[in-house]
Amino acid sequence: MEFIADHNSVFLMVFPEQLSEELDLSWGNGFELLESLNPSDAIEVADHYDEVDGFAQTWISRIHYFVCSVPKQKGSYLLFAFHWDDNYCIWLRES
Repeated sequence: MEFIADHNSVFLMVFPEQLSEELDLSWGNGFELLESLNPSDAIEVADHYDEVDGFAQTWISRIHYFVCSVPKQKGSYLLFAFHWDDNYCIWLRES
């Protein structure tokens, strides 16, 4: 197994198009919408949920991790995540 140092280029191979700003990625339906845009072989491998108590407020930390194969690179896989951004109240997809 070999670690891919330039994971951003691999991420762009799997997800060549940026997410449209018109997509509603809010709490209610954003996760399902992002999940529907996953490659067909993507599987969720882990998730994490926590409520973090801060000095002035509490915020939510929510992350779902997925793995999928990399096109045209046999035996290569990409680990990516959906991360809840509690400041902007949207789901983000990141590598």
